[in-house]
Amino acid sequence: MKSLIVEYGHRNKIPPKVMKDRIFHDIDKEKERLQIVDKHFHEIIPFLPLEPPQIEEVINLQFEGLREQGQRLGWWRDLIVDYKLSNYYSYKCVDYSSKQLSDKTNKRSFAVTGARKITFDNQGPLKTLRYNIKDILKSPNRNDFFLIHQVDKTIYNAVNSRKKTLTTTQTSADDQYILMQWCSVDEKSQTQFNRIKELQVAINNARLARMGLGIDNHFNLTYEGTCQSTGDCSDLPGLYTDNIEIFKEIDSILKLLISQYHCQTVYSGPVQC
Repeated sequence: MKSLIVEYGHRNKIPPKVMKDRIFHDIDKEKERLQIVDKHFHEIIPFLPLEPPQIEEVINLQFEGLREQGQRLGWWRDLIVDYKLSNYYSYKCVDYSSKQLSDKTNKRSFAVTGARKITFDNQGPLKTLRYNIKDILKSPNRNDFFLIHQVDKTIYNAVNSRKKTLTTTQTSADDQYILMQWCSVDEKSQTQFNRIKELQVAINNARLARMGLGIDNHFNLTYEGTCQSTGDCSDLPGLYTDNIEIFKEIDSILKLLISQYHCQTVYSGPVQC
């Protein structure tokens, strides 16, 4: 399957018949060794190896499940997670192996252990994050929004200087930190939260549209090029550059919420894998 993805350049571009023929060809080669007979199965459902876009999508689905669970159980009014966090986890917390054509083109990266390391149920960054959230939820606020930010060292230090009780000796190797906040709702903040949700829907719709066209969605936002430090994002793939104003508006609202009076920071620490 990896060879087919590399050969066609994208999983969505592999013709179903080609995929099915390749699977049966590989099975025929292993029939005798594995003692397989045709009556053992009627149909085959291929499982394609996961690449960074699929890993990030799995992480987003984990957060969406947590959001819905929290609303159902009265933990919060709503959960908003900074999109940069899913991007960070998908790049930094998953091991990948690479495969490419003999002419060194169409290089693709595949998750070595699939999505095992990035679910709330297995050891990994999301389980660590859930432990931190669980401690905070000893005092749930069903009428408030719960925000999870990914910030750089400058914002992290500024928040900790205002909230001395949150200061920690832990440091991040790459200057990326997590802030968690309870935000009470007034007319102004409700408008801001509604706008974030609208923008997140717009990004997700753009992501789905590109997937349908067989176009990669993924971009290494934190580590690729100079996008975050200089604002020059021309080297990032189309999902980001085509929707850059949406991403920038989300960032500006999140940064504003960090400093507003109705948002109380209840956790701060380095992003951990």
